Amino acid sequence: MGSTKVKVEICNPKMPEKWKEVELLADTGAMYSVVQSGTLKKLDGKVHYIV
Repeated sequence: MGSTKVKVEICNPKMPEKWKEVELLADTGAMYSVVQSGTLKKLDGKVHYIV
């Protein structure tokens, strides 16, 4: 069994001009996406939980 990475563009919905392309590990069974807190802060996004 292997892993699959995907390139996605994430943005701040309140400021769509602030966006970034990131590479994420695809998990077909996941209900939520996980993005590094530093990336969200650069987009002025809200960090809900830090691991």
